Amino acid sequence: MLKKGFILLLLLFSACGFNRPEDKFFKDAVKLKNDGELANSAEKFKQVIATAPRSDKAKEALYLLGDVYYQIGEAKKAIKVFKAYIDIASPRGKRKFLIFSKIGTLYYQRMNDPQMALSYYVKALDYAPSKEDRFDVYFDMGNCYFKMYKFDTAVEFFNKAVTEVEHTRDEAIIPKLQEALYYMAFSYSILRNDMSESLISKRPEEIATNDPLKKTIEILDKCIKYSDKSKYGILCKFEKAENFVELDEKDKALAIFMELRDSYPNKAVIETKIKKLEEGK
Repeated sequence: MLKKGFILLLLLFSACGFNRPEDKFFKDAVKLKNDGELANSAEKFKQVIATAPRSDKAKEALYLLGDVYYQIGEAKKAIKVFKAYIDIASPRGKRKFLIFSKIGTLYYQRMNDPQMALSYYVKALDYAPSKEDRFDVYFDMGNCYFKMYKFDTAVEFFNKAVTEVEHTRDEAIIPKLQEALYYMAFSYSILRNDMSESLISKRPEEIATNDPLKKTIEILDKCIKYSDKSKYGILCKFEKAENFVELDEKDKALAIFMELRDSYPNKAVIETKIKKLEEGK
């Protein structure tokens, strides 16, 4: 009789939608997170973990707690929680990619440690589920090398990023693609002095083929081709004009500066460039 009563009690709880405490904490935490109340959601996720530390809900709460810390910029806490989640949950695929790329971003943007960031971006690449995701990681790696003044390697990774999505039709990706091309050209231009010295002993036809200035212009043209009205399209046009000045093709440079008269952020700079070129004729 007692056994039957226990079974009936379980059925009653099931029929009434009986929830364990961690289920309610988790539901409340997710709602708070979705509503933008991140600090409060963090406390609720902690309650889930404290109430049922071995449960699947606790594992998911641990990941979401790390994401909350990531969003509010608590880098050390986010990294600690993400690493704990990896050890406990052994995630795979997209989830592992997201964690490694987020840890990399935290080290780069918040901790100012591009070297450590690179170690996580490399791990993220193994799990990148799409070309767009690989583009993001290669782009971030290029930024790390740029920040470390390793401009030759920065060029390499910006180029890898561009190669992943250069034929994209996704308008949402193009602004970042142009940014990658701009910094690729900028990094390449910094290396020009060393490249120019290496060309001194070359034959004229080899110099024409490998001219660093012309190579920089080719990269800038790729950027401009996507859009010459966007932020980085305009910046690339400006850099292209500066390269034409160095090539002593002043008419080409002047034509571009005239085009930029009403679109470049600092009109005074453009007017100065135009005046100098016109006086030099």
